[in-house]
Amino acid sequence: MNPHSTPAHALESLEDRRLMAVDPLTLPWGFWPVNTGLAKTVQNYPWLDGGAYNVAVVDKGIDYWHPALGGNRATGVKSPRVVNVFDYQDNDTDPFPNTSEAVDGTSPHGTGVAGLLAGIPYASPDNQRYQGVLQNSKLYNIRTNRFDSQNTIKKALAWIAAALRGSAREHGFESDAWTNGRLRSVIESRYGVRYSRVYVWQIATNLGLGHLLSKSRR
Repeated sequence: MNPHSTPAHALESLEDRRLMAVDPLTLPWGFWPVNTGLAKTVQNYPWLDGGAYNVAVVDKGIDYWHPALGGNRATGVKSPRVVNVFDYQDNDTDPFPNTSEAVDGTSPHGTGVAGLLAGIPYASPDNQRYQGVLQNSKLYNIRTNRFDSQNTIKKALAWIAAALRGSAREHGFESDAWTNGRLRSVIESRYGVRYSRVYVWQIATNLGLGHLLSKSRR
């Protein structure tokens, strides 16, 4: 098997620091050094630029007005790369990092992460060029409680577990049984993210509740 045949291996290749050794004055944008053996990596492994897969950023909120993400507050243009999902601190659907840094010094952290992931191409005055890794992805913006970035994930898993232990009828379905498709549907309805069948099965299995998903899923 090719050692770079999986997304995990390809991402490891992306993180190889040799890829950073590019002279921005002489080489074209997006060039991958031939001497690394990884020339045209994105063409061979399209998921390296996101591959149209989206990423949930569970953090302190993303500044969707930020110009590095394609936003413009002056003209009222929000970043087209950010999808606002939910704010668990303010309990609304506007997960903007509005907490002062004097109160929470990590308030800008989510925006910084978003820039690394999906920042638009940018050339600095000294001709250094930068861009986020996932140029073909959107970011699902989920703002956590101020002091516990893992709290939102824990709450979401607890909610999914409680739903599985109950009846699917409580969520608008015609029978009590849970199927993979039904669980995917309620997760998407509540959190705004649609997971694959495999990932939903993994969630249920990791919760010790995989046996509650009907085997007649098709």
